[in-house]
Amino acid sequence: MNAAVSQIFEVSDGGVDGGIGWDAAWNSSLTWEDTPSSFLDASLGGAKVGSGNSGSQNYSRSFKNSGLVSDFKTDAYQMSMHLFFATNGIQAGNFEVFDGTYGDSTAKLKLDTATSKWQASNGNSWEDIGIAGTFDTSYYVTFVVDPSAGTYSTTVSSIQTDGTVIQSASKSGLNFASSNAVNNSANGVLGFYAQSSSGGSAFLVDNINIDAVPEPSTVAFGMSALLFGLLRRRR
Repeated sequence: MNAAVSQIFEVSDGGVDGGIGWDAAWNSSLTWEDTPSSFLDASLGGAKVGSGNSGSQNYSRSFKNSGLVSDFKTDAYQMSMHLFFATNGIQAGNFEVFDGTYGDSTAKLKLDTATSKWQASNGNSWEDIGIAGTFDTSYYVTFVVDPSAGTYSTTVSSIQTDGTVIQSASKSGLNFASSNAVNNSANGVLGFYAQSSSGGSAFLVDNINIDAVPEPSTVAFGMSALLFGLLRRRR
């Protein structure tokens, strides 16, 4: 398996970062821009960030050919990123991030201004994650997708611009938004959807990281090695 797929946006538009350039990798006309002070400090590698707006609405990047896992129909993988949804004066709409396509996805999260909460898809319904969802706030979002089990887990944290966590909430054992997403080979694609009832909204993203979930045996071996090392030090 290859190393994790990453996108940190510290290179100019069309450059190469993490092995794949921004424009070349994404199914959109996404751009990069200087980090607004209200999103992330430069200490988090936020000198540049990815941006999109509600004019195009759908943005996606496939990582199926990355060699990240052996089989996207069975092997678990995890995604993490910093997110920010800027209203630009707009106070209605929603923002979604998902694995797959907008209509055929495994994990699917939503910042919904109708409820002012982050929600996670659980099959055909939405469940509150337990954290407020507001515009013009920085978030750190992770989710772990398990294709063989047909479930995923997620954690959403609101953060200060230096990464300090303000509030965090998690959900696990969530059913895929679409039960056929894996059979349709729709997963293995990181997607974003931005919508506003009046237009003009924008989202910012940074520090995307997509990686395989370690096998239990690998984790156990690592813990055993750590314990062995500690015991040797105590002798």
